[in-house]
Amino acid sequence: VVALDPVVSSEVVGNELSVDVKISNVANLHYWDFKAFYETDCLDAIDVVEGPFLKSFADSLGTQFSVIQINDAYNATHGLVWALCLMNDWQASATGSGVLATIKFRGTAAGMSHMCLAFPGAAYPVILRDRYANLIPCTTTAGVDALTMGPESVPLDVDIDVGTLYFAGEQVEFYILTTYRGI
Repeated sequence: VVALDPVVSSEVVGNELSVDVKISNVANLHYWDFKAFYETDCLDAIDVVEGPFLKSFADSLGTQFSVIQINDAYNATHGLVWALCLMNDWQASATGSGVLATIKFRGTAAGMSHMCLAFPGAAYPVILRDRYANLIPCTTTAGVDALTMGPESVPLDVDIDVGTLYFAGEQVEFYILTTYRGI
């Protein structure tokens, strides 16, 4: 299974949000190639970086990671992130679970954006190959959602230092008064 993680994430408009492309229970992986589609009404893709999974199995020749395309205007409603990676030693392969890549987004407006992995025209939603270039069958999850919030909806963070408690089971009562924009 190849999946995006976390399933739901949230961030304030203007800040960065990261989504991992994770693989689980794969055997003899030598090459991967994915396309991630996302709604662009509140997110822009800004970068894709190689994850540690494939290169952790590579020898001194390492891996070759390429970002083929980051396109926030793939069509009228969606953007595309397209990346691939292969091991430089044709005899090397990876087995197990881990992070293939991390996609970084920036929130551009308050809203919700759905993301998913799909590879139009391919037999599987992500292209995985072994060292002999044979396809490795895979599935993917339904995708993930990213929520971007404007400054008016940012949750309140409160940190209260109550000092030293002297008795086990001691109960403390607090009265907290908050204001919203001076009201």
